[in-house]
Amino acid sequence: MLLFIPNIVVAGELDLGLGYIKLSTHHYKGSNETKTFNLYVPFINYQGDYLDADNAVINSKFYKSRFLSFKLSLGADPNFENDLDYTAAFGITQTTYLSTKILGESWSFELSYGIANADRDYHAYYYTVESEFVTNEREAYKAKSGFSSRVTILTIKKQFGDFLLFPFVRYENLEGSVIEDSLLVKQTDNYFYGMGLFYLFI
Repeated sequence: MLLFIPNIVVAGELDLGLGYIKLSTHHYKGSNETKTFNLYVPFINYQGDYLDADNAVINSKFYKSRFLSFKLSLGADPNFENDLDYTAAFGITQTTYLSTKILGESWSFELSYGIANADRDYHAYYYTVESEFVTNEREAYKAKSGFSSRVTILTIKKQFGDFLLFPFVRYENLEGSVIEDSLLVKQTDNYFYGMGLFYLFI
């Protein structure tokens, strides 16, 4: 996406830091198992007029006003599988969001609603059941590309000097998606929520 907007990265705000996140999430989208994690991660956040970028996602803004933006997101979709390892499946995920954001002197509130789509390789990584894994309770299933979920995200950021407090919650609904019929989709309502505390170097 940078090929189409080569001059916008130079004008914007960049934050770099290091911090701690405590989060609760499903092992993967559609799983009925959850786990709580404690993670130490870098913090990368760029805010430009037409482009946003953070640790996992690049957002290209098609429209922006004081309180409303329309943007396209490309990036890794984090999942925590049964072995509890952090994974990002090979493939392409894309989410189109409509967002509203309220800014204060040292805080921000953002609510986003989006439609997520993914290619066949991404869906196959989690939801395809090959013939060698078929049992009496589990039928063969070939995942395909297309609509993946509806996504609602709420984030709040509050800065105290060089420290940033960052609670968040993400809700996904898989009803009507191309993966809903996979037997590996155990439930259609998934939540991803937690809180981060970061020290900002820049």
